[in-house]
Amino acid sequence: MSTVATKKVQGGRKGKRSWRKNIDLGDVEQGLEELREEEREGGSAVQDRQDTDLFVVDIAGDAKTKRKMQEKKLKMDEILGRRSSVPVPVLGKKLSEERRKRHAMRDLKQQLKKAAGFVDGRKTRTEKIALQKTGKYDIWDEAPKGDNKVKSLESRKRLKHLSELPAVVVAHPGASYRPDKKTHGELVAKAGRDELLKHRVVEKHKEAGNIRSVSVMDSILERAEIIAQDLQAQEEEKRKAEAEAEAEGVSADDSGSDLSDSDEESAPELIEQSESEEEDEDAKTTSKDPKRKTRATRNRERRESQKRVEQAVAKRLKEEARQLAIAKKLHKRTDKQVEEAEKVAELKRKKAQEKALKPRKKIGKYRVPDLPEAVKLVEELPGSLRDLKPESNAFTESYNSLLRRNMTEPRKRVDQKKAKYKLTEKWSYKDWQ
Repeated sequence: MSTVATKKVQGGRKGKRSWRKNIDLGDVEQGLEELREEEREGGSAVQDRQDTDLFVVDIAGDAKTKRKMQEKKLKMDEILGRRSSVPVPVLGKKLSEERRKRHAMRDLKQQLKKAAGFVDGRKTRTEKIALQKTGKYDIWDEAPKGDNKVKSLESRKRLKHLSELPAVVVAHPGASYRPDKKTHGELVAKAGRDELLKHRVVEKHKEAGNIRSVSVMDSILERAEIIAQDLQAQEEEKRKAEAEAEAEGVSADDSGSDLSDSDEESAPELIEQSESEEEDEDAKTTSKDPKRKTRATRNRERRESQKRVEQAVAKRLKEEARQLAIAKKLHKRTDKQVEEAEKVAELKRKKAQEKALKPRKKIGKYRVPDLPEAVKLVEELPGSLRDLKPESNAFTESYNSLLRRNMTEPRKRVDQKKAKYKLTEKWSYKDWQ
């Protein structure tokens, strides 16, 4: 299908404003821009230049010229080479050479006056008029007695290191050459736990296929999990003990209430028995008038009202005793909770104070490493001090002591990386003729 060209609708040009609005000045602007480009490149328009500036007469020709490799210019050289031939317009007030020299001389005079001590025409600095008199002495005479006292050197200021952490850490009692059975077992168990943690970390990274990325952080997380499990087990045992204690207290209260209930149940039986006896006694004295209350009826009503009062009093006393027992139990529980909360707060405060005084475990990028425990098995223990062999390195322990006390930043060896080669294609393939 052939597209039908739509004719451009021309706006009205009736008035001056509509003429300016709807006139097309694109050709004029393009022509002016081309003229400005010619002025920037050649200094003037093409029609204003002479023929010698536009054309060159070739006399020799290029038959004997040799083809030479043209060196390609850098992009920055091409950009810097585009200099406009139009002079820069004068911006602002431009000082003449004479006025500039005059201002420079004035500034120089002010600087000299200031150096000489004159401010606002007044001299502020006094000159020393008197010359220093030199002493007269014979050069061949004995050497004059001078002050031969040696000034004491200033004492070097020492850094205030933390005294809470000793420079030399005493080893575990189980690391002795003749240790106690209990302490030696504790040390072996501790070393076994550390090795087990390392083994778990290695196994975990083996499963993930990333054995090279074994870090200290993983071992710390494993330790945190084990500690959390131990704390959880302790809390469960504590809850069980509290539940058993509460159950014993409730059973004791129930036994006491049962006794009181049996007493209260036996009391109405005694009252009924006494009432029946009184009724038998009063049955002899009966009235002939059925409308009039007899003495037995009045006595029975009096006993019933007295019984109701006694039952209400007993019920109220029982309720008060029950509430008192509950209040005592709640009071004990509240006191226990408050005491535990105070202990926890005090422990947290002490830990915060100790943490503020202790050095940090991480300075910079790396953490302070822990030295492995020097532990021997039972069959490896020496019989005497003469057969004892050193287990660790003194230099390593000293350096680790500096790290623990934050006197040195922990660092790791960083091997030099092998340089990588990058293949690129030169841009000279574009320079062809």
